[in-house]
Amino acid sequence: MPEEIKDTHRPLIRKIRQLRHDAGLLQKEVAEEIGVSRQTYQQYESGKEWIPEERIRSLAELYNVSIEYLLND
Repeated sequence: MPEEIKDTHRPLIRKIRQLRHDAGLLQKEVAEEIGVSRQTYQQYESGKEWIPEERIRSLAELYNVSIEYLLND
């Protein structure tokens, strides 16, 4: 992932990691909920893969937060 993409996603990555920990969920469980493999979700949380808009939407629904909350610093 290019550094500029990683930088723009840093707040999102931090938030989804924290939300998952707060919810007591494993990466595998979140992956199943949003319809991706555990490996793909692991790439999202590590900042190695861009998180598509539809997955951001799914994460917002899963954690009952707004998309704006996830995307804004």
